[in-house]
Amino acid sequence: MALDDITRESPITITDTAAEKVRYFAKSAGDTADRYLRIFVQGGGCSGVRYGFAFDKKGDADKIYTDNGIEFILDDWNLPLLEGSTVDYTTDARGSGFTVKSSKAKKMGCCDTGCG
Repeated sequence: MALDDITRESPITITDTAAEKVRYFAKSAGDTADRYLRIFVQGGGCSGVRYGFAFDKKGDADKIYTDNGIEFILDDWNLPLLEGSTVDYTTDARGSGFTVKSSKAKKMGCCDTGCG
């Protein structure tokens, strides 16, 4: 990995709880040594927007970021949609999972807490 592959300032905040769960899932998934957490926006959420998470290899259009010890990748399409967001892992009566809180969610037509 070239030094310019890593951007120093993270556009996304990853909470301590979310970082702990990412590490747990990476360990549980087996061989993720050459993969990063990919965070992305996809259609189909409560108002047309959902967030996705996957361990993936870095593509040519991806940039690597680091927050809270987690290296993750974003492509140029997802960066402006996710910039300024906070990724958390929550548990409530509906279950548990990653959530994305975005100040841009309302502008994208989504609920104000994100639809992760």
